[in-house]
Amino acid sequence: MHPESRSNGAVAERRATPALDDPAFLRLPQRPPSRRLLGRTRLAILIGLVAIVVVGTFAYQISRGTDAPAAAPAEVVRPAARGEVVPVARARVGSVDGGQVTQINVAPGDHVEAQQPIGRVNGHDGLEVVFAPWPATVTGVLVRAGDTITPGTIMATLGDVSRLQVETTDVDEFLIGRISRGTSVRLMVDAIGGSQINGVVRQIAVEPQTNANGDRQYPATIDLVDPPPSLRPGMTVRVYLGP
Repeated sequence: MHPESRSNGAVAERRATPALDDPAFLRLPQRPPSRRLLGRTRLAILIGLVAIVVVGTFAYQISRGTDAPAAAPAEVVRPAARGEVVPVARARVGSVDGGQVTQINVAPGDHVEAQQPIGRVNGHDGLEVVFAPWPATVTGVLVRAGDTITPGTIMATLGDVSRLQVETTDVDEFLIGRISRGTSVRLMVDAIGGSQINGVVRQIAVEPQTNANGDRQYPATIDLVDPPPSLRPGMTVRVYLGP
């Protein structure tokens, strides 16, 4: 075969590339858009719809004069103090001379009459007998037979548990301006199920006293109004002012 003929055949079999303005180029298959592009388009449409709804709602509220909801009122903290239930009449009895305790005649909860022996102490000057000063209930015994005690040692405490009151040393400078003699208060006793008792301030210190922690407080005494029978000396209470 003639070389020129082979050359023409090769040229005939070669596929020609169309020009950019060739109609054949325009008919070439186009590459479909990627999934990422479709996802971004949908997200943009969704954000646009949400923005339209928000702006429309805001404009509607403004047109109707709707105010923003008022903030919830803060909880009112009521001034309070802590106190303890104690007998109105109390006594502490003990040895004058000191020595060895030879006998204890009572136990906590016993009722004693006036001049009833509480205990005996053998001291340097002989036997000393300690008596109850008036009818009362023994609220505590602080020594045991065989103990050696010094002069002035308290051996027992007595009280008239039929008449109770509340004593508090927890009135600070922020409460003193709202408390005076005759002020009505409410007392909550957690030991008996949170029962509430009415009370009236009988006396309160004019000047503060410094306690063991260095805090300055105004001691106060509160009379109880119709206390429940289950109330006992030594129970702690919370004292509230106001309704």
